[in-house]
Amino acid sequence: MSANVKINANSTEFNRQMAEMARELNKVKSSYNLANTQAKLFGSTTDGLKSKQSGLTSKINIQNRMIEAQSKHLKDLNKDLEKQKSERDRLNIKIEETNRKYKESVSQTGKNSEESKKLKQELDNLKKEYEKNDKAIDSNIKKLDNAEVKLNNSKKSLMENKKALEEVNKQLEKSKLDKFSEGIEKTSQKAENISNKMKPASA
Repeated sequence: MSANVKINANSTEFNRQMAEMARELNKVKSSYNLANTQAKLFGSTTDGLKSKQSGLTSKINIQNRMIEAQSKHLKDLNKDLEKQKSERDRLNIKIEETNRKYKESVSQTGKNSEESKKLKQELDNLKKEYEKNDKAIDSNIKKLDNAEVKLNNSKKSLMENKKALEEVNKQLEKSKLDKFSEGIEKTSQKAENISNKMKPASA
């Protein structure tokens, strides 16, 4: 296994997915702003609430997909980090072993013997691999930190939108009940008016 270990996290594909979902979110926001303005200018309170409900539902669906993708990416980054750490341990053992063989060869055959030169080259290559792998570990740790922060922000935003949707649903339910009560009141008023008209006029 070389220092460039096979990684699970496909950053290019992940970034493409996230960019696509970010564009979807922007479209939803734009559509919601337009529908909300139309409802305010030409519609009723209920129209405004329905527009908000639709916008929030779409946002929540996209955010759920974003969180799923971010969670998978975080999991893949963790797997990669474990592989890179195992590779570091393997290289460390190999460097110690090769260094011991090199010192023995220098002691027995001299610094310029074919065997010593070959071992020196192998040792130098292993050290380069180790350094390369170490940089990959540092880079991956930074990616993991950023991915975790972004995932937490996405979860926070999702919770806020779910709470907002709950409130909108409550308001819509209240609006329906108010309209229903209003309808009953009007019907009762009409019935009362008819009843009054049917009463004989007092002498």
